[in-house]
Amino acid sequence: KGISVGEFIRRLGLKKHTDLVLAFGYYLEKYSGATEFSPAEINRCYYDAKMETSNTSQMIIYNIKRGCIMEAKSANSKGKGKKSYTLTNTGEQVIASLSSTQA
Repeated sequence: KGISVGEFIRRLGLKKHTDLVLAFGYYLEKYSGATEFSPAEINRCYYDAKMETSNTSQMIIYNIKRGCIMEAKSANSKGKGKKSYTLTNTGEQVIASLSSTQA
């Protein structure tokens, strides 16, 4: 059985929304089988984890500046105005190193 998004976040012990958004993206890619995610899907993670949401789009922008998230080059984000994102290798390593220290 898989781990819930709330359990995953609680194990990491993250407090800052920038880190939470990154971790939610990691969860979606590693545990939900998503290849990319939208701000709405991140907000769904906040809801499922029973946490107060943040300005998700702003947190994604911060993570892009940190080099942890990048815009996905996907067919479904073209022309609809809806952007999708994916973790960079750096972003994956940040969360992977956190989850290995918590395990």
